[in-house]
Amino acid sequence: MALVLLSFYISKGGEHDPSLLSNQHVNGHLNLLRSRQLDTPALRSPYDQASIAGPASRSPTTKSDGRPKISASHHLQSPPSKDDPKPQKSEGLHSQKEKSQNHHNCEGKYVYLYKLPPEFNDDLVEKCGRKTGIWVPLCGNLNNNGYGPSIPNNSFYLNQSNIDSLIELEPPHAWYRTEQFSLEVIFHERLRKGYPCLTEDMEVASAFYIPYYAALDTAFTLFTPHLATRDRLAQRLIGWLSGNEVWKNFQGIKKHFMVLGRISWDLSRLEEVAEGWGSSLLSQVELSNVTMLLIERRPWASNEIAIPYPTSFHPSSSSDVELWQEKLRERMSKRSKLLSSFIGSTSRGTEWSKMLRVVLATQCNQVGANTCQEYKCGDGNSGTLDCARNPEHVNALFLSSTFCLQPSGDSPTRKGIFDSLLAGCIPVLFTESSAYNQYLWHLPQNGSLYSVLFNGDDVIHGKVDIFASLASIANDTQRVHRMQEEIINMVPHIVYALSSTNHNSSGTTFHDAVDLALESLLTGTAIPVM
Repeated sequence: MALVLLSFYISKGGEHDPSLLSNQHVNGHLNLLRSRQLDTPALRSPYDQASIAGPASRSPTTKSDGRPKISASHHLQSPPSKDDPKPQKSEGLHSQKEKSQNHHNCEGKYVYLYKLPPEFNDDLVEKCGRKTGIWVPLCGNLNNNGYGPSIPNNSFYLNQSNIDSLIELEPPHAWYRTEQFSLEVIFHERLRKGYPCLTEDMEVASAFYIPYYAALDTAFTLFTPHLATRDRLAQRLIGWLSGNEVWKNFQGIKKHFMVLGRISWDLSRLEEVAEGWGSSLLSQVELSNVTMLLIERRPWASNEIAIPYPTSFHPSSSSDVELWQEKLRERMSKRSKLLSSFIGSTSRGTEWSKMLRVVLATQCNQVGANTCQEYKCGDGNSGTLDCARNPEHVNALFLSSTFCLQPSGDSPTRKGIFDSLLAGCIPVLFTESSAYNQYLWHLPQNGSLYSVLFNGDDVIHGKVDIFASLASIANDTQRVHRMQEEIINMVPHIVYALSSTNHNSSGTTFHDAVDLALESLLTGTAIPVM
């Protein structure tokens, strides 16, 4: 099956320049990219399903619930070659006086930020902003430091004829239409505009961050058959690093990391494989000692760890988080009116996942609207919902559901898993690879604390009645309430706070997904290999 699917991926190659493609070819690819908000990125490896089994092991440095223990609360350059990008001046870091004052609080947490030339990051954002028409879905809207445009209306009715169906997203200023591939921009902005322990002193730095926006680079090259085009910027990055004195003196000695906004399958082509899919970034031997934080990992890769997909909620203070958590608790009793929901497409993904989705959608429509409601993701026409551009409607349905069905798509993971957790909805999974061996720093080790797992093959072959099983679980109200409370308590750790110079330095006490990732990285939390 893997060979068949690999052939499918290979067959999807196409020149990234629209002028060199037929409209049919371009539109065929872009149809896979539309309605991505709840479905996984297109054209991926099916390395989940039956090939990976068993819950993830954990390091002794974790809490009883499986999350890591939390600790308390630019560079010199070698002269570039004539072919290398011109180094940029350092900016935006804390003064020496501030660093001295913060030294005690920052001890062991200093991060050195490589000031890469803008072609590796900011220019890619600007390039996305220039694109119009059919190429817009490749980037999404990256305004507001990667968070996207704010949601204009935070109060609406899920059902216009039912006054009890009022949905309010609180606080209004914290909700955005965030693109699922925007992680690189969000993470970088959070560090350079709000992390209090940035340093220019390489000797005191505990970690070194390389802010290359590989996901945005890939957005323009993923479908080209020309390997040199796919790998051009990654190769230039290797060249730039190789000529940098900081890299030469500290790589392999002190921890280096990158943040990648796509799944590993899109970035791990073996360099010598001409027909392979995606970029070869993760296959570069020069980066073998760099820890990769990305939205989906290869469970066997010892230097890769998955961190949450960005959702629509971006709080700027602990009070924002607490307000939303209170809203979720208020909705606990109202969820019993709708057992479950399914949001997604039945026409995309691997053959296995498409079969699973068709079965779920069919059964959802058969059991009645009080048991299951379905939104079909699409372009907004023919009865479909443009899920990527209407996250408020996605959140509204999840807020009304006790269980949210989250089948695999083109790969094991889904942004929808984090959307459902954010809405206090219990995710229903069909393979352990959707979460259990992915988000080892951010989700509890025991998946049954926050989710329900069914065997996807059993569902496809009619060996299990999903909705009867979920109804039976729902009858155990104490169990459901425990799971809902666990999920509500997880909210601070799975969201990305607004970029702010006040974050973590004046009254913000919660640890968001960035904080937790950095703390796990800096304290050496183990990355289990499956």
